[in-house]
Amino acid sequence: SLRASVLRIMGYHTEVIEFVSAEHTTKNVMIRAFKTPKTCNDIVVAEYRRFVDFWGITPAIQIMLGERFEKCLKKYSE
Repeated sequence: SLRASVLRIMGYHTEVIEFVSAEHTTKNVMIRAFKTPKTCNDIVVAEYRRFVDFWGITPAIQIMLGERFEKCLKKYSE
């Protein structure tokens, strides 16, 4: 869910797909993402910030994207 949110913030349309039945494995989710000309909206950013603040985490994908992601976050205010 966090990875999909980060991709949405970066300007992607995302679909989270279960490709193997949950009865066989818990690691069964694939994220399909398509780059779009649309930009993110305040709601997605606010939801992401609330989630990471509540849990006190910094997802690895956020760290790897670094400044590019931080610039996207700064475009939106709560």
